[in-house]
Amino acid sequence: MTITEHVGNRIRMYRKHRGLTLTELAEKLNYSSSTISKYENGLISIDIEILYKIADALEISINRLIDYKMDEKTISTHRKHENFFERTELFYFYQYFIPEKKVYTSVLEINRNTDKEDSCIIYYDIPSIKEYGCSSYIYHGTISYYDTVTTIRAQNPYNRCDELFIYAKIPFTTKPTTPALVLGLSSSRRTPYSYKILFSTTPLKIDTELITELCCTGKDILTDIKRSNALYIY
Repeated sequence: MTITEHVGNRIRMYRKHRGLTLTELAEKLNYSSSTISKYENGLISIDIEILYKIADALEISINRLIDYKMDEKTISTHRKHENFFERTELFYFYQYFIPEKKVYTSVLEINRNTDKEDSCIIYYDIPSIKEYGCSSYIYHGTISYYDTVTTIRAQNPYNRCDELFIYAKIPFTTKPTTPALVLGLSSSRRTPYSYKILFSTTPLKIDTELITELCCTGKDILTDIKRSNALYIY
């Protein structure tokens, strides 16, 4: 997928998320519907001034339209050795819920700030990768980077007692995934609980291998629980 096609997909996703038709967005921008359609289908490139207008019409940051991930070969050596969560602005994370035998897919979107702590949005339980904005739950928060871990604290704006606290390990290699531990509020039982997730810089295939990695049933994990009455992730 080219960057022009990627930006077009983003415009379409956020337009639909806002409940706007092609015609309605075109009227907001004073463009023709055919032009907006060409933008969304990646048929013509968009200059930066128009991108700002589109982002403003969709009431989003322009960063959400241009979060294009370059091919791994084009990333510099210096970039590869940065904190895992500084490699890109969009991350995918996965949780396996055993009672439903279901893998939940979610998205972490990071907004970089130069004068304050980076902010983030968590789109929890998304219907598809392309339309992650239509998630079951949404959380707004901040993200802090350290040498060995990254911490995320986010809150559901519609239920302020529903918060997520995430501790993610920082891999010392260029591995595209890293595990994390989440403390949150169970939506069914309304009680605190903790679970393991796996962050990835790219969407992962949901298969037996992924489910095995998400389960807290490994021998080392169970041994730690029996020994210390605490859950560790590796």
